[in-house]
Amino acid sequence: MKKEPLPVGSELDLHITLGEGSDMDLRGTVIYVNTMKAGLHSMPLGMAVEFTDVRPVDAKILEGFVKGLLIKK
Repeated sequence: MKKEPLPVGSELDLHITLGEGSDMDLRGTVIYVNTMKAGLHSMPLGMAVEFTDVRPVDAKILEGFVKGLLIKK
């Protein structure tokens, strides 16, 4: 597993396990990176990935999964 964020603009393939035996393969692009060196205090450390070419049915599943995580907090 990579510990350093990828550069902005990097494209990557993601395999996400959604639980209950449900997996999803997605493509994404890094849209921002924040490291301790960058010092963007208003943004969390790490990188943000924008999913690309997501089928509508997969977008709905992913949205439901994320909402479920937020409700559990």
